[in-house]
Amino acid sequence: MKKLILSIILLFIPFFAQAQTCPFGLTNDPAPGSCGRFIDENKNQLCDLSELPLDIQKSSASTENPVKFLSEEELKKNTVSQVAEIYGIDADTYAIKLAEYLKKPVNVNDSLQGLHDTYGLCSGVAAGMALDLKNVTLQKDNIKTEIKNVTNTPIKNTKNIYSFFPVIIFVSILYLVTLILSQKNIITQLTHRRIWNIALLLSFLAVAILGILLVIRIMYGWSIKLPFNTLYVHVEAGIIMTVISIIHIIWHWQYYTCIFKSKDKCKKNENQ
Repeated sequence: MKKLILSIILLFIPFFAQAQTCPFGLTNDPAPGSCGRFIDENKNQLCDLSELPLDIQKSSASTENPVKFLSEEELKKNTVSQVAEIYGIDADTYAIKLAEYLKKPVNVNDSLQGLHDTYGLCSGVAAGMALDLKNVTLQKDNIKTEIKNVTNTPIKNTKNIYSFFPVIIFVSILYLVTLILSQKNIITQLTHRRIWNIALLLSFLAVAILGILLVIRIMYGWSIKLPFNTLYVHVEAGIIMTVISIIHIIWHWQYYTCIFKSKDKCKKNENQ
């Protein structure tokens, strides 16, 4: 009997293997983590299973372009559009800002020297306005870069984490194997049924115990560190238990149909 139980456990071990990605699809999950399988081997307070690859982290880091500072003499030698080009800002916007400050019309082709001589525009004020617009432009560019990086970052597909159809197929094949062996008298019918009764019991215990641990973690924040992904094993065991439960329902279908029949008919079936 011990060998039989051990054999059943070994058969289902592949489906309880540790998933290498975050089961919740989280990115950079901070300590203490959102699940019982929090791993932080690099000690950066982030779950290793949810961390982005280094190349994506580097690409998502915002980088500011260096700003070229002009002296007052250099500034006066340029037009509004030329200064805007040097600072990497929109020329029309820069001209509007200068016009609002001077309360005079300003054209993108006007020279800073002319604005200084005509309206008394201080070169320091003109440079300050250009820098302010540059900072606004950098902030917008950084936001766009962050949005682009988030959009281009591959999202972890939680649908592919769990083995749904492979588990169903594998369990079904195992059942057919033991069924054929029992029909050919290689193993007894009793042994065949014992195998699947024990498998149902083990899968039920896995689902029940891990389900309780997950509820405790969610409700009370109390997490037990296990050497496997609690949620992953809970789901896989649930799939196995469902398949075996369907097999048991097929075994005892007459019992369930009797629920909807009269007692006389059920007794007649039992006597047969």
